[in-house]
This record gives sequence, structure tokens and C-alpha cells, in this order.
Amino acid sequence: MSNWFNLVRFTKYRFFTKRIICFVFICSNLFTFTHSSAQQCNSNQFCTADDLGKKYDFRGQSTFGRFSPGDTCKVQAILYSGNEERIVICNDPKLGLVQFRVIRMVKEYKRIINHIEKKELQMPIYKTDKNGKTIPKLDDWGKVAKDKMGDIIFEIESYKKIEKMDTIWKIERKTKEEILFDSRNGSRIYDCKIAQTEPILIETIIPKTSDIKNKSYKGCVGIMIGRIFHSTNFKPFNKAN
Repeated sequence: MSNWFNLVRFTKYRFFTKRIICFVFICSNLFTFTHSSAQQCNSNQFCTADDLGKKYDFRGQSTFGRFSPGDTCKVQAILYSGNEERIVICNDPKLGLVQFRVIRMVKEYKRIINHIEKKELQMPIYKTDKNGKTIPKLDDWGKVAKDKMGDIIFEIESYKKIEKMDTIWKIERKTKEEILFDSRNGSRIYDCKIAQTEPILIETIIPKTSDIKNKSYKGCVGIMIGRIFHSTNFKPFNKAN
């Protein structure tokens, strides 16, 4: 009985060991791929000390990628209230002077005409006496007939067709771009103090080139998004003891 128990335990141990070895192998390959990509294109490898500043924390939202001349891209980011934010583009010099814009998306609501409905109605023409007064309708007992609301019912002589136009409205929702910053106006660093948390778009514009050899070149572009925390709710990272 003990031999059977040891055989089962040994079989489970070998299966479990194979799973661990397989998992470690996959993770090591994934790490190698990620690490090699980072070596090829690092987010701040073209940034200067003046670009990054001394107090800004660029962890969290900064991103990078490879682009060719003439490419453009848009990246969404969040600017948090109570902080000082800095956005700067660091790029491979072979790509030329990469420009960028910071865009706020503004929603607009406008009431517009959806369509006009044309209706044909039957307007009653009431009978009148010699004096021009409308003649009330009598019920089966010879009394003046009234409707459920207690209003007098009058005798109808004929109907006249009339047309009525009903305007049907709808709310049109549009999103408009509001340019907060454009590096083509002179400055290449966007600094701001945030009063209210809001999403933004960062549009990166890589200049075109007339050099045929460089048209297919892919260079690194780092979109650096840093902040100085002033929020009382923020707790900085602590080193492990």
C-alpha cells in the first residue's frame, strides 16, 4: 500500500515540476522580448536634463514607439487635479524636429430640426341659426347634449380639410477640438497646473522628408508625461525595507 502511495505522489510531483519548468521558460522568453524592445527604443534616451526637469515624475503615462517621416499619432492621457504637469517629446534626431499638440475634447449640444411632419386634419363647421349662433345638439330626451367634460355639443354641418405642420426637434451632439498647446508656436515643453482632472489627446507630428533613403527609416519617439504631485491624497512610493 505504501509503495502505491509513493508511486502516486512521485507521479504528481513530476507533473507539477514539468508545469513549473514550462511556466518559467515562457516567462523568461517574454522578458527577453520585452527587454530587447526596450533596448532598441527607450522612452527618454533622447531627453535632456532640461526636458525632464528635476521634480517631475514621468512614471505612469509616458509612452514611446517607432515612427517614420510623415507619421502622426494621437495618445490619450489624463491630467490630474492638484498637480503640475509637463509634456515633452524626445525623439531620434534623424526624424527631424517632431512637433506635438495638446488637445482638449469639448462636447457641444445643439437643438436642431429633425424633420417636419405634415398632417391633414378635419375641422368641423358648425350649424348656425338666423342670428349666426351655433345650434346645440339635442339628446334623445330633447335636452342639450354635453360631452364627458360637461361642454355643450353643437350640430356639425360639414368638415373642412386643413393642413397642420409639426416640427420635430432633436439634440445634435458634437465633439470639438480645443487646442491647449501647439509646439509649432515656439515652445517645445508644455507646463501647466491642473485645477480639474480631465482627459486630453497628445497629437505627435513627425515631419516629412524629401530624402528617399530616410522615408522608410523608423526612429524612436518618446511622449513624456510627467507630474509634480501636490494632492494630499497622493502617497509616494516607499522603498522596501
